[in-house]
Amino acid sequence: CDYLHYHQNGGILPNFSNNVLMIHDILPLILDRNPLRNFKYKQNMKKQIKLAKIILTPSLYSKIQIQKYFKVDKEIYVLPHGIEKIEMPSKNRGNYYIYVGGYDPRKGLDNLLETFIRLNKKIIFVGEIRYFSPYFRFLVQKATGLGVLKQSGYVSEGELTKLIKNAKALIYPSKFEGFGLPPLESMALGTPVITTPFSSIKEVCKECVLYFNPDIKDSLYNTIIEFEKSNIAEKLIEMGLKNATSFSWEKSAREYIKILRKSHISLQQKP
Repeated sequence: CDYLHYHQNGGILPNFSNNVLMIHDILPLILDRNPLRNFKYKQNMKKQIKLAKIILTPSLYSKIQIQKYFKVDKEIYVLPHGIEKIEMPSKNRGNYYIYVGGYDPRKGLDNLLETFIRLNKKIIFVGEIRYFSPYFRFLVQKATGLGVLKQSGYVSEGELTKLIKNAKALIYPSKFEGFGLPPLESMALGTPVITTPFSSIKEVCKECVLYFNPDIKDSLYNTIIEFEKSNIAEKLIEMGLKNATSFSWEKSAREYIKILRKSHISLQQKP
């Protein structure tokens, strides 16, 4: 083959000259305070970066972080993720909000559940069910008992589309993302988004969502109150759909081919 494409959590062939490496983010290095794990992570990443002819990352934020921590002497290409489809907004909104993603401390889920318990509003969590702390388990049990939280675990693509389209809004409280695909997917399905302006998120969402600051007490609470009292939902839907048209897997694929050609990697044309 002319090239091999690797993701950062996989091995990379030392005896192959045209390795392509996708580094989604270096959040473990930024967030993990364990010196030994940091050292091992950094050594592994240095090895992969050295062996890669082409380095890709999905956001400018991640590119800057990679350069900051690794002083890379070769070009890093920003290749954004895409979306599968853009659909018209649902006319049958349910009386619930939705969160889509992993269960992880960096995702801001403690604050999310505390806020929804206080508001006594319904939210659905979609993603692998994992209790990362005793306090988070307590919040989940309390919210579930009050009828505030429903955990769906993993669902099919069709069910996920339906859940997002019929939600009042997607809440995405994470501060640390290498890209942040759920907000973009929600915009493409005509669902308003409430999220934070940190890491790569604002780069993807631009001014098409409602932002809150999880470091400020009551910021999420007040933002949801504002969202429900105002008529901003329709405007967010319109702006979100327009923003989503800037992202597609076809566009990313075409850009990928340009990067390969620019780097003088020959692509054999099959009849």
